[in-house]
Amino acid sequence: MRVLSILLFFGVLCTAVSAQDFEVAPVMVNFQVEPGGSDSRRVTITNHADKKQLFTLKLSDYDIDDNGSIKKIKEGESSRSLKEFISLSPSILELPPNGTGTVDLILNVPAGEYGT
Repeated sequence: MRVLSILLFFGVLCTAVSAQDFEVAPVMVNFQVEPGGSDSRRVTITNHADKKQLFTLKLSDYDIDDNGSIKKIKEGESSRSLKEFISLSPSILELPPNGTGTVDLILNVPAGEYGT
């Protein structure tokens, strides 16, 4: 049993050491845009690791059920998807140790689009 405990601890330690250490703020972004309008929000990413990190940013659709559980769904599957209306700039960031970068989320809602 002692050997198993040591191996388990070593496995957890190795996993923790190889994990990325970064921060995203704010975690949740809300838009209130009327059809035909546009808006943007800025998100900050900080690399807390001791080495340079490359961050590739992607958007995805999700659904929240009545219990508040989040379920990822295929892009464009929801009638409320923003896939065609939102973009990231830039979508790739390379940050040095303890470096910070910003990403702009840009939402352009076409006139007459009330479903999102």
